[in-house]
Amino acid sequence: IVFVDELESEAPSGSPSHSPSDAPSASPSGMPSLSNMPSDFLLGSISGYVKEDTNNDDNGDALLSSVLLVLFDESGVVIGTTETDGDGFYIFHDLPLGSYSILEMNPPNYVDVTDTDGPLSGGSNSDLDSKVVDIDLAPAENKTGQNFTDEKLRSVTGTVLEDVDNDGEGDEGIPGVTVLVIAPNGTVVSSSTTSFDGSFTVTGLIPGDGYVVKQVNSFGYSDVRDSDGTSNGSTLSEVFVTLSAGDEDSIVFVDELESEAPSGSPSHSPSDAPSASPSGMPSLSNMPSDFLLGSISGYVKEDTNNDDNGDALLSSVLLVLFDESGVVIGTTETDGDGFYIFHDLPLGSYSILEMNPPNYVDVTDTDGPLSGGSNSDLDSKVVDIDLAPAENKTGQNFTDEKLRSVTGTVLEDVDNDGEGDEGIPGVTVLVIAPNGTVVSSSTTSFDGSFTVTGLIPGDGYVVKQVNSFGYSDVRDSDGTSNGSTLSEVFVTLSAGDEDSIVFVDEL
Repeated sequence: IVFVDELESEAPSGSPSHSPSDAPSASPSGMPSLSNMPSDFLLGSISGYVKEDTNNDDNGDALLSSVLLVLFDESGVVIGTTETDGDGFYIFHDLPLGSYSILEMNPPNYVDVTDTDGPLSGGSNSDLDSKVVDIDLAPAENKTGQNFTDEKLRSVTGTVLEDVDNDGEGDEGIPGVTVLVIAPNGTVVSSSTTSFDGSFTVTGLIPGDGYVVKQVNSFGYSDVRDSDGTSNGSTLSEVFVTLSAGDEDSIVFVDELESEAPSGSPSHSPSDAPSASPSGMPSLSNMPSDFLLGSISGYVKEDTNNDDNGDALLSSVLLVLFDESGVVIGTTETDGDGFYIFHDLPLGSYSILEMNPPNYVDVTDTDGPLSGGSNSDLDSKVVDIDLAPAENKTGQNFTDEKLRSVTGTVLEDVDNDGEGDEGIPGVTVLVIAPNGTVVSSSTTSFDGSFTVTGLIPGDGYVVKQVNSFGYSDVRDSDGTSNGSTLSEVFVTLSAGDEDSIVFVDEL
């Protein structure tokens, strides 16, 4: 291949120059010049910042870098992506007139506070999500100030210790203690179990005040003290925490084993062996029948195929028992057969909350609509369990479902044979739900691989790669037979994960 060029002549041409003179003319021309491009096609831009609210006052205080933003046209089609720079700034260039929307993909461990069109920013949109909609761009307009504010989720950290020598101080960690985090509205929002050294951490908490961290005493232990005492009306198993300005990392509970020494008074326990013969007349109980104790039990199951039924049994799932006032009165876990039971319960009205295992979501429970129950919720709480004296109420079941993931690779066709030869790093991959909402995203690693987790089971998802600059599509896993482009793959996540997505591009 040969190209032959020459330097342009510096001599004057035989015809007038079409270039402007070095200096402006002394007076304006008699008529305006005519543009070859109509004004409607002059290009503009949309830009803004992504900020962090560090103190829970709903204002952006710090700038967030490397945050992904997605640009949609007025039909809801993805037309571009970008990331914030080191100053939290982003911009979409070269946009013709039209109506656009921008979706900000929250960084890991962040939650939305507000955006430009949200109510906290004085906008007309009633949402508090990460999408600014109806951005109307005029020809050549550079629209600024399309900002987003996020807030980091909080955590609580602490220790449950045993007072071994009865001096009021914690000496050794107590493993296996259940710790609950209760929101200001009384809902148990998260939980943890202490490790071998008595430590615990609970993450993913919405910033705010009025949380209660509650330890459920292990069998045989009683309270000695905790971080905040009882001055605020809490018990020695409860610590009030404030999570507006940041995390709480200094919670301490100190417990001690109850005494095993005899009391010196007669025992009220039955003898080790029954009497040899029945008494001549029935004995009289000192406990009226209203105080005969019962139980509540059930199973926690997994829906493995998205049909809303429990197919497999889930072990080691935490369940929390509440009295009719909403006070936590006990916890237990499912055994190897997914079974749980709360023993020794007097008559009364109870509720049970199941704490979903990591990476699981609710499907139904005994009083939910999918189980034919009267409660319209789809959450993990069975309420109004009325227990009669000595009643053993069974069948208080819960069904959960594992979140799904998609995994794949973006490859470059180096030798133009239609096959992928090398991974392309840094490619943005979006997961779009059946309703058209971008629900998650990822960026390919050095070998072109990507994984997106935390997806609700179901059908009709689209996995879309956003071509890196200079690349065009060659092929993908599902071709175009289903109406998608070669940058889109339709996936089904009802029965399980999708792990074989491939995009092949070329320069």
